[in-house]
Amino acid sequence: EVLSKADLNDIYISKYYFNTDGTKLYLTTGKSGSPEQQENLKTDALLIFDMTALPKIKLIKEHRLGCSSGSLAFLDDGAHAPLVFSSNSGEGTVTVIDGASDEIVETFKVTAGTSHSRAWVL
Repeated sequence: EVLSKADLNDIYISKYYFNTDGTKLYLTTGKSGSPEQQENLKTDALLIFDMTALPKIKLIKEHRLGCSSGSLAFLDDGAHAPLVFSSNSGEGTVTVIDGASDEIVETFKVTAGTSHSRAWVL
């Protein structure tokens, strides 16, 4: 029995991540399909879903980051506001997102951009 659905138009899901306490699901996007399909895809979207609303599927936020996220990393030490780091390899940037409000804090240029990169949080 289907209890809920989310219409994700022009989205090809690449990777999925849960935040540290499992209350949010993050979907990164990529591209696939024919050239005509790829022209219409949102390949730079980061979708954030509220897992506490289950069984309803609730999209909280859609960010357009300029290019596809290479990976996500999470920092939630309990002493500070939780942060989400998105490495954006094509642009050579790392975007920092406030894990509580889901708003973009800042985007940092770290390289000239490469086909693959990763963000590591220590």
